[in-house]
Amino acid sequence: MADLFQTLADAPDHVLQMIGSSLEGRAKDPAQQAILESYIQDLTISKGAVVVELGCGTGPVCRRFAEIEEVDRVIGVEPAAALVATANQLANNRKLEFHVGRGESTSLEVGIADIVVLHTLLSHVPDQSAILDETRRLLKSSGQLAVCDADFSKTSVAIGDGDPLQACVEVWLEGNVTDRWLSPRLPGLLKSKEFEV
Repeated sequence: MADLFQTLADAPDHVLQMIGSSLEGRAKDPAQQAILESYIQDLTISKGAVVVELGCGTGPVCRRFAEIEEVDRVIGVEPAAALVATANQLANNRKLEFHVGRGESTSLEVGIADIVVLHTLLSHVPDQSAILDETRRLLKSSGQLAVCDADFSKTSVAIGDGDPLQACVEVWLEGNVTDRWLSPRLPGLLKSKEFEV
């Protein structure tokens, strides 16, 4: 079973509504909010900053960046038009704009971004290299990349060999994650694209 997030642009409306609700619910989870706040604090955000998020879904991460006083513009890019429509409905700040597009090849201008955010994106795409190439193209020379993703390589509920609950986890991973080994490989992948880690 393929990762559902690879084909979201073609998913039926009821699936997109479910995904949109899930993304918005996750954004309200205090643990998820703490993760987002943690990496925002790690960024140097200068006055007039432009933030681009690839794979923005319904836009909760973009909305949080738009609340930051120093940020002038936040651009979300998402392949699923229905999720972009929801993002636009939920947009609560003039700084926000959302576009239908793929993270591997956006129509945004070269060097537009002070910060590019890949929030739970890379584990869902088959060609992470293309995403990082586009990220490099979008970033100013002094720009920063924020990557946030789960370490699915360690996902387990098993308490021993052959635990039937682990079979359920494996099925979930097959349908929801493209690259469960992203996290251990990420530092090397970023360095291969000449990002400082």
